[in-house]
Amino acid sequence: MAALPSDSPGLAWHRSVYGRIAVGYLLLIAIELVAQGTVFLWLVERRARSNPPDLTDQLAAKLSKTLERSPNANLDDEVSRLHPGEYVFAILADGRVSGERTPPPAIVHDTVLGYLRTPGHPNSIPEAWTQSQYKAAPLMVNGQLVGTLGIVPPTALAAYGPQIAVIGAVLLLGGALISTVVIFRPVRSRIQDLRRAADLLRSGDLTARAREEGADEVAELAHAFNSMADELAARAAAVETSDRRRRQLIADVSHELMTPLTAVLGHLETLTMAEVRLNDEQRLRQVAITAREAKRLERLISDLLEAARLEAGGGGLELQQVATRDLFEEVIAHHEYDCRVKNIQMVASVAQGAERFEGDPFRLEQALENITTNAIRHTPSGGGIELKGEALGGTIVLTVSDTGEGISPEHLPLIFDRFYKAASTKGVAARGSGLGLSIVKAIVTRHGGRVSASSTLGKGTTIRIELPVRSTHQTAAEIAVA
Repeated sequence: MAALPSDSPGLAWHRSVYGRIAVGYLLLIAIELVAQGTVFLWLVERRARSNPPDLTDQLAAKLSKTLERSPNANLDDEVSRLHPGEYVFAILADGRVSGERTPPPAIVHDTVLGYLRTPGHPNSIPEAWTQSQYKAAPLMVNGQLVGTLGIVPPTALAAYGPQIAVIGAVLLLGGALISTVVIFRPVRSRIQDLRRAADLLRSGDLTARAREEGADEVAELAHAFNSMADELAARAAAVETSDRRRRQLIADVSHELMTPLTAVLGHLETLTMAEVRLNDEQRLRQVAITAREAKRLERLISDLLEAARLEAGGGGLELQQVATRDLFEEVIAHHEYDCRVKNIQMVASVAQGAERFEGDPFRLEQALENITTNAIRHTPSGGGIELKGEALGGTIVLTVSDTGEGISPEHLPLIFDRFYKAASTKGVAARGSGLGLSIVKAIVTRHGGRVSASSTLGKGTTIRIELPVRSTHQTAAEIAVA
């Protein structure tokens, strides 16, 4: 299986799910900070506008009038009614101090009361006190300074904390919702699709595939899953094909072995029947037929074992330098009698560059023998068969061409299958075992080559063997692997 997407070195950070999540949260934090800063400035400006600079003087004048009317009035009540939204405090020269929040005691006693109780002070308060954070203003009763009034400014947390917290919570929830819709929801949907495909594949549906959208880790994981599913489907198809071929092979072998075996048993039964009286000539004829069918059975079993051994990789090749002309002459000599009987001319030619090549001469002769046997069987009297060797583009090409009846197009692709027998116009094809050309294909494949056929009805057939040019030191095992 392929590596997990997180291990992929070629994935760009901006395409990564992790990269998008990190960038998304950085943007969310930046937007939240900017929004909170903007709101904070707006609140400060709004508060500044709601508290005009002369508010302290207005409140001091109001409290001064109250003290003129009622010098002994309850100072706490009067101060609390001045401006409920502000922390207003009042310090009188007689020592009374009132307010929800007041300056520190050192400032109240040492600075304010000390100043108010000092004889000969002007009818005001110190300049430093008026410019302080308390925005103090004098309290005047009948033209005399009797105290001071000020406002304790709220802390930033007290003034703006609730608003900032609410806005931050709204921004955080909104950003989380947007992140869920933009980032996590599509990823979750694709992961669920991948899980659905995995469940279908586990249940036996080899067509299940996951979506490969995007170019991030999830897409790479989906691609790896689909590749695995493709491989599983291919292996399942190969197993099914192999099983089908195995069943077909068993059926074909049973059929091919049963035909001669039935004939042998039938003739033997005839010979052993007491009620059937046979003369010597009839008895010899029955024995001859039985022997012929037994030899056919023996040849069929031998061809079947040979084909199975070659296709399974058994029967090692004995590689050596093969003289093409000598190979052709061996084949022609083997069929000399059959060609003379059927009046068929068999010739051979070897082009320059194809005189010698690396191969197993015994196996290659066996392959050419099987091809020429079929050619003789399907070539009429007076016809011809040509064996030709050529060197083409790094390959040695051996061809066997005949002037026989040819093979119809629908049968041509199947002639190298085991037990396949193309229908002949003269009914002679059935005499073969149907294994000859499959053995040819196995031998050529073991040499690392390929075999093909072309044919024209009424004109003849050409079998073409292409063998790669191998170095002299290459082993048979290396050729088989190649």
